[in-house]
Amino acid sequence: MENNGRVWICCGNDLETNETIKILDKQDENCIFASRVQGVSWRNLRPAIQNLIRRKSKEGSKIYGIGVSDRLLGVDTYNITSSMDTEKGKLSSLDVISELLDVKLSLDQQFISSYLKEGKDGVYKLADKLEIGDYGNKILTYIQIRDRQAKGIQISQEAETVRALQNKREILDGNFSVIKLPHNKIETIVDRNFDDDNLLVLCPNEETYFLGEEKYVKKLEHKFDNESKSKQLRYI
Repeated sequence: MENNGRVWICCGNDLETNETIKILDKQDENCIFASRVQGVSWRNLRPAIQNLIRRKSKEGSKIYGIGVSDRLLGVDTYNITSSMDTEKGKLSSLDVISELLDVKLSLDQQFISSYLKEGKDGVYKLADKLEIGDYGNKILTYIQIRDRQAKGIQISQEAETVRALQNKREILDGNFSVIKLPHNKIETIVDRNFDDDNLLVLCPNEETYFLGEEKYVKKLEHKFDNESKSKQLRYI
């Protein structure tokens, strides 16, 4: 069903996309889920979607894109991103949609919006504002888990990450920790990582991730030559 001549093209596979579609559906907006790829170019959408957009634009519809980048030749599109700098300050995509449709975000969506704009600090700030600061970390964890689930990360993979963190080993005089992750869902580590942790994460297929202070990363890199570093790290 169309509403006020607006057409929304939504792309992505995360919590933001899910909540965006939920709001638009509730308001009977003309919402089309076009791709699971976040940040996909308008030009890379399916030809059928592009043709629909061009036709709707010629009919006078305003075309909004959530999780879409660039422009579509011959069409005026309005891209709404996760964190936009405006005259009112930084707004999330949920904030922008809320203003455009004149609807109020639920408390849950306000926390998600704060996370989109400022990460964990945004969640903590809102929790403090609501005088529930003691629950800030639990709310953050809940949002991150839902976001990872929306991206297709399984509960079994979450459990494997917890076990990997419990079995991490320290190197470089305790300044660096090595984690052997049985999958490549690095978000499960990044979301749980504290700012003062320096981590070397080893994933299958020789994928290697360094997280932490640059000086410790360089110390570790200097131990290995570039050509065989990835393989050598397997045996730390």
